Amino acid sequence: MQSMIFDSNHPVREYFKLSLPVVLSMLVSLIYNLADTFFIGRTNNADLVAGVSLCVPVFTLLMAFGNIYGQGGNSLISRALGKQNHDLVRHISSFCFWGALLTGVGLTFVGLVFSKPILMSLGAQGAAIATVLGYVATDLYFLYVLRKKSSLLSLRWKAQADKKEILGIGASAAITNITQSVCIILMNQCLLPYGSEQIAAMGIVLKVTMIVQLLLTEFAFGGAPLYGYLFGSQNFGTLKKLIRFCALWMGGLALALSLPLFCFPKALLSVFIQVNTVIEAGATMLRWQCAGMVFGGLVLFFTVLFQTTGKMAPSYILSLSRQGIVFVVVLFVLKSAFGYSGILASQAVADWFSAAIALGLYRSVFVRSSQTLSLEK
Repeated sequence: MQSMIFDSNHPVREYFKLSLPVVLSMLVSLIYNLADTFFIGRTNNADLVAGVSLCVPVFTLLMAFGNIYGQGGNSLISRALGKQNHDLVRHISSFCFWGALLTGVGLTFVGLVFSKPILMSLGAQGAAIATVLGYVATDLYFLYVLRKKSSLLSLRWKAQADKKEILGIGASAAITNITQSVCIILMNQCLLPYGSEQIAAMGIVLKVTMIVQLLLTEFAFGGAPLYGYLFGSQNFGTLKKLIRFCALWMGGLALALSLPLFCFPKALLSVFIQVNTVIEAGATMLRWQCAGMVFGGLVLFFTVLFQTTGKMAPSYILSLSRQGIVFVVVLFVLKSAFGYSGILASQAVADWFSAAIALGLYRSVFVRSSQTLSLEK
């Protein structure tokens, strides 16, 4: 079946057409973040560098609010496109645009009221202006594309949209950002009694693994419109094939990306630091982080699948599992049982348990339902 929106005859090709631009955008963002940190560091002002570090959770929170409208709207729009309900697409896109805009204005007001003057001193002002101008230019470009290239998405004020489902699905995506920050804080608190070198090592390890995690995340989210479209059009046979491929792809990609980290941890860590004790500690940490990456990639994929197909309860369960409730329980149990080694192993074990939960939810929601979207041939 040749669809108007996506080529359902070649779902894998469509998946990569959607995913690769998202991945490339993420790589550009990584370069931008490194450049931004570099130029602020060139001021040699410790207060400014500390201010940038303290603002990281704030940007994570802003990303969480963005995901509410981005992922929540994406889920409903893709399914509406599959059902050929173009009026609903216009209403959803309008609500998400104005909701994101008004939420952003509100967060900006709160930030300005409670921010400290130190972060807007002369040394940081250039970087701040560059950041704002970059976002403005990006927004204007996308507004132009929507106005000129899209006949379905609307920016006109429209009130008729399923706000409950948009916000519900979007909130599950936002939870992932929030729990990730909380779990990093808990991990550092558990490592604190073992010395600052262990905390430093974990910080470097998380930076090394961040690239892999971001690549897996973007590949998971990249195919979201296609999952929802096929589900909305009830093209379950094609969706089943796509799910099977994406599960294998995410697992294989995670293995390929994590294998070099597992085999050569000291060489990679030495790029960031030359302290032997930190490198030794970090090598063990990095190997434990790699031990769960394949399972973590699968959890990401199934989380996005549930979000995009409107399965709210399973998406919340998975959003709260890998770096949420499951991680916290595993962390404190292993810490009590094995001490320092248990802390290092906690993320990998949480990934294993979360992957088992994801597969169980998939079988319960899809395989045993009338859609029978089995991973088996």
